[in-house]
Amino acid sequence: MADDSSVRYCLFKGKLTGDVAVGDIVGMIGGGCIVNPDGSGEEGLLTNYEDGTFLATTFYLNADGNIKSIKTITGMRLSESITVEYRLKSGEEGVLRIRKIDARSGDVVIPDIIYTADGTEYRVTTTAGKAFRDLKAENVVLPASIKTVNEGTFKGSRIKTITLTAQKASDLKIKKGAFDEIKKPGSTTVVIRTSSKKQFNKIVEKCRKAGGTKLKYVYESRH
Repeated sequence: MADDSSVRYCLFKGKLTGDVAVGDIVGMIGGGCIVNPDGSGEEGLLTNYEDGTFLATTFYLNADGNIKSIKTITGMRLSESITVEYRLKSGEEGVLRIRKIDARSGDVVIPDIIYTADGTEYRVTTTAGKAFRDLKAENVVLPASIKTVNEGTFKGSRIKTITLTAQKASDLKIKKGAFDEIKKPGSTTVVIRTSSKKQFNKIVEKCRKAGGTKLKYVYESRH
């Protein structure tokens, strides 16, 4: 959850301009939200951390005031930031899927939960098809909350390390084609955090069936 250094803010049409420095209040507007004529709008939180990074979270609202999508921007400066877009899963309250990632380099660490200002939880459980398409990043880390990696999730990407987390193989569904057409697949390593070597081997088999035959695999114990 956001700490005491957070301030309410809004992103005009979902965009920040210029560079964000620690301590800045970004786009402060009235009560911290933009309301459109139809009742829809945007609101958000800005959190500054001791290591000099920031996390800006924007909540996009329907006309009835309910959240329809979420965008996070994180980094040291806006020009070097990572943007992640999430959409609510249809028919599942409080559940998100990763829609799109925008990052030219660095580490993309997906949280298991995103919190609103009042502490409401939104759990990240799914990657949309092509969510990481053409992404160039050093590392991508998916949390244990991810239960489904959809078809085409990593299509065209150049990622050095992809980390999957699951206590057991049955906790994670990896759909056909999830790892298809990764550029330079021999240079991509999939780190699998799981409970045992047996579960690791089962998840590796799922990855290979999903197009990851040329990827490298590394086991990391998770208790």
